[in-house]
Amino acid sequence: MTRGEGDYLIGFGLEFATDASGEVRCSWKEGTNVGTSGILLYYPSVDVRVALLAVGEDAAWDAVKLMDGAVLGTAARRPHPCLT
Repeated sequence: MTRGEGDYLIGFGLEFATDASGEVRCSWKEGTNVGTSGILLYYPSVDVRVALLAVGEDAAWDAVKLMDGAVLGTAARRPHPCLT
């Protein structure tokens, strides 16, 4: 993220993205294992929680980008959820 757009923070097991005012845009925990990928996401501004499990080590990430775009109304082109 560039300066003034918010921050990327890592907490106790979760990652967070904030906007320029310091409000949390979302928090998440992602992971992969042999043949699988998954993520837990929380969007506090709209009180939406997502649990996504996928078959394939890279299978979840395109769906995560689409979900992020649908919930936050942003383009689905980011390498990480919630980050611009």
